[in-house]
Amino acid sequence: MIEIIAFIKEFQNLMTGILAIIGACITAFLIYKSTHISVRAERQKQEREEVQLVNLRCLELAEDLSLISKRAKNGCGTIRAAKAENAQIGDKIKARMKLSPPDSTKDWKFMSLIDQDLARAALKINSLIYDHNFDLDRSGGAFGDDNFGRQMSERLSDIQGKSRHLSQKIHENRPQTKTPDLFE
Repeated sequence: MIEIIAFIKEFQNLMTGILAIIGACITAFLIYKSTHISVRAERQKQEREEVQLVNLRCLELAEDLSLISKRAKNGCGTIRAAKAENAQIGDKIKARMKLSPPDSTKDWKFMSLIDQDLARAALKINSLIYDHNFDLDRSGGAFGDDNFGRQMSERLSDIQGKSRHLSQKIHENRPQTKTPDLFE
């Protein structure tokens, strides 16, 4: 027993140094882990917020497309009514028939986060809307039974169908987030 105490006394400084190194390693490991946990939690929070933002923007896009579909349908009715009355295409009729592309399709960051087929379809609808508005702006006279009235009607029907279909598709394919139960 005395020999053990003498042995420990001889190597006391060495053992203290080794224990200090072990303690420092454990402390460094714990600091690394606690930092890593907070970084991981922050990353998960950002990912959750991004999914929620994409979900919200998808809902917004789907509702905008649904509204465009309704307005395109109304535009077809306006053309039929103008043809029946043989009315001139004035500013009032043009204003009722103008369509606006969804604002969310101008947000390229959002568009890059959704399914590329959906994004491509939304941009195709934008193109149809721009063509429709361009033709509407340069129109004059009456719709009549000429090719112009038929072309405008067909394009509006095309915009209506594609917008409605894409709106439904976006509702089906949007990222799902857990929503809190408000009635708990």
